[in-house]
Amino acid sequence: MRVIFCGLLGAALLSAQVSTTSIRPAAVAGNAPGVASARTTRETRKAAIAAPTLGFLMDSSGTGLVPIDGTPESAALGEEIPKPEGVSRIYLPPRQHYALVEENQTQTMAVWHLARRHVAAGHEVLDAVAGASGHPDSVAFSPKGTAAALYFSASRSVQVVTGLPGKPVVQPAIAVTAASEPKIFALSDDGQVLAAVDGNGQLELATPATSSQMQATSFVFAPLAMNFVAGTHDLAVSDAQQKQLLLLRQVDAPVSAPAVIGSGLQPDSLASTSDGAAMIALDTAHQNLWQIDAKKLSIAPIGSANVPATLATLRDGHTFLVSTAPLTIVTSK
Repeated sequence: MRVIFCGLLGAALLSAQVSTTSIRPAAVAGNAPGVASARTTRETRKAAIAAPTLGFLMDSSGTGLVPIDGTPESAALGEEIPKPEGVSRIYLPPRQHYALVEENQTQTMAVWHLARRHVAAGHEVLDAVAGASGHPDSVAFSPKGTAAALYFSASRSVQVVTGLPGKPVVQPAIAVTAASEPKIFALSDDGQVLAAVDGNGQLELATPATSSQMQATSFVFAPLAMNFVAGTHDLAVSDAQQKQLLLLRQVDAPVSAPAVIGSGLQPDSLASTSDGAAMIALDTAHQNLWQIDAKKLSIAPIGSANVPATLATLRDGHTFLVSTAPLTIVTSK
């Protein structure tokens, strides 16, 4: 598996050799000073007319999205895409083929298509998610963005939406029964397993199709992050108390003993490749980045001259944004 760094905005690149990964410098492109003022030059725009879109950045002012165009080896920031009229909040899922948005007037959720723009009379056409309530207190997406969990603190309930983006279906509401407020949610790609950890570290699970409330498990964590491996019910958990990265295979199975991926680790962000072969783990506090083989559970550090500060899965499912200042992309293939 090869990882290619593309540091945009003139950033320096570092290459290193690890046991399962070779890292080599890629081409550098782009000259914008930051996300808030991200604009390409006229020459860059001309070169990027037919270029694919790697993914998007949320504009710092909240007015829209800034595309990252080109290839991982040579990428450039594109023109800002204003958010559709009447939209308040935007939620970008992994892979970013769409965005889940909240409409002010109807106070409901809708799909803003980004892979194939839906435009009529010069305006973005949004597809309403029938039955989905607006104003969620938090939104958690599945690893491939095919499902989303909307949490509402006032009602202590979760709405799971499956079939995203083209055929969204809202499952019956799931009651959160924990004594304390949930801190982290994770959702499998098929929407069949919802995981939550409350303020006391108790891991709870629900199967939206068959369960109307969360059920406590025997696991207690001090979680910094958790995420499913794409296409599976395998749940990765970063436990701050034990300083371990764990994997619970088939977490909804009657017996699911945690396997230790690595010790002395405290990643606060986790992401999965779309094929479920690998995961990326980021520790922003200590500026560490790792790649994990999801089958062998081997872990290898990824070195970078730039400070990793964020983690977002871009459109091809193998490319990740790990820094916005300067922009840094890591591709795992």
